[in-house]
Amino acid sequence: PWTRLLPSKTLLVTGSLDKTVRLWDLKQGMPISTSKPHGGTVRCVAMDEEACVSGCSDNTLRIWLPQYQAMRDSCSAAMPPLFDLTSPFNTIRVHTGPVSSLCMTECALYSGSWDCTVRIHSRLQSNSWELASCLTYDDWVFSVAARGKHLLVAAGVDVYCHDLSTGQVVRKFQNLHEGHVCCVEGTQNSRMLFTGAGDGLVLAHDLRMKEPSCVMWHHNAGVHGLAFEDPWLASASSDGTVLMMNTEEQRKAATGMRALSSNCRQFMTPSGPALCVDIAEQWLACGSESETVRVWDFTRAEECAQRAAAAKAARNSRRGPGHNRGPRGMQYPVPPHRIYQQGVQPGAGFYAPVLAPATPGQYAGEPRLQQVQAGAGHGTGRQAHGRGKGGQAAHRSGRGGQADMNGAAATPVPERSSHQRRHGGRHGGHKRPEQK
Repeated sequence: PWTRLLPSKTLLVTGSLDKTVRLWDLKQGMPISTSKPHGGTVRCVAMDEEACVSGCSDNTLRIWLPQYQAMRDSCSAAMPPLFDLTSPFNTIRVHTGPVSSLCMTECALYSGSWDCTVRIHSRLQSNSWELASCLTYDDWVFSVAARGKHLLVAAGVDVYCHDLSTGQVVRKFQNLHEGHVCCVEGTQNSRMLFTGAGDGLVLAHDLRMKEPSCVMWHHNAGVHGLAFEDPWLASASSDGTVLMMNTEEQRKAATGMRALSSNCRQFMTPSGPALCVDIAEQWLACGSESETVRVWDFTRAEECAQRAAAAKAARNSRRGPGHNRGPRGMQYPVPPHRIYQQGVQPGAGFYAPVLAPATPGQYAGEPRLQQVQAGAGHGTGRQAHGRGKGGQAAHRSGRGGQADMNGAAATPVPERSSHQRRHGGRHGGHKRPEQK
C-alpha cells in the first residue's frame, strides 16, 4: 500500500493493490471509509485538508472533496470524517499511462506518469482543477516532489530540478545510481536533494554546490520510498527496514556505513518488503507488501527519552568505578591499557585505594598489592592478615616479605612473570637456551 499522513486531522490515507483507497483514524487505528474499487492498482495517493487524491494504473486521477456541509449539519456527538470515500468524486483523465506519483501543494497538484510526463494542475478557488502545463522527459517518471521553490522529478536514471514558478530546469543529475531512481525528496529551503534507488543507496546532493553526492545510507536491498520532515529523512527498503536518520548529523559523518549510530533509528517490518513511507510531525507510517500498514507515534518520545536517561544515570551510579559502558548497554571491564595496581593505606576503619600505573608484566584484571603499611592488621586484594604488630604481604609466588616485630615496613619480594612461574627463571629451574 501507499500512504499519506494528515496529523492535523489525525487521518491516514492508503492505496493498495486491491484497487481501493482507505481512510484511517490515526489514534484508534480503525478504518473510517473505503472507496469503491478503481479500474486498476492504486499506485499513489495525496491528501491535505482540501482534497484527497488517488492515482491509478488506469491512467486516471480521482479527487474527493471534504464534506464540510455534512460536518456542519451533524447533530451527533461523533463528528463525521473529513472525507467520505463512498461519496461521488471528480475524475481527471489527462495521462496516457499509469499514474506513478502525486504531490500536492497549496496552489497545485503534480502528477507523474509512465507516459514520461508530469502534469501540473492548478487549484482554483471553487475546489476545481485546471491543467496548467505539462513537462516531458525521455523516460518513465517514477517520483515527483515539490519542495520549496523547486520541483524534483525522477525520470529513469536522471533527476531533474525545476524552478517551481517557471518550470525551467535548474539542475540535472545523470547516472547517480545503478539503475532507475525510484524516489526523490528535498528540503523546504531548496538546498538539499535526496535520492534512493534499487542499488540500496540513499544519496544527498547539495543543490548550491558542484561537489559529488554524499552517501547517507546503504541498505541491503532496493530503496522504494523516501520522506522528509526537517531534519529527519525516512527511507523504506525491500530488506524490510525503515530507517530514520538525522540529515544534519549524518552529512557531517558522511560515512555511508551500515552500522547504526545515535543519528539513526531503524524499524523492522518483518511481514515483507517496505514499499512506501511517510513522515509528518510526530508520526511515521510505512506500507509493506504483506497488505499491512505500520504507524509509529512519537508524541511521547521526549518523555520516554528522559525516563531512559534517568534510569541509565541511576544504573551508572550503582556501578563501581571499574567498569565502562559497552555497546548495546552491556558492561565491560576496564581495557588493559587502563588497568591499575591497587595499594592500600590504613585509615580510621576504612581503606582508601591508591592508584598507580600498572607494570608491563602484571596480569590484566588482577591488581596486586603495591605496598603494605606496618601494623595494618588486615588489607584488601592479596594482603594476608598480619601477625602481631607487623603485616605480611602474600604474593602469587607464595613467598612474601616478613615485617619485623617492631612494626617496620615489609620489603616485598619482586614479582615473577607468568613465563617465569611456568619455566623457572628468577628462582632457578629450567632456563631458556641462549641464542647462537
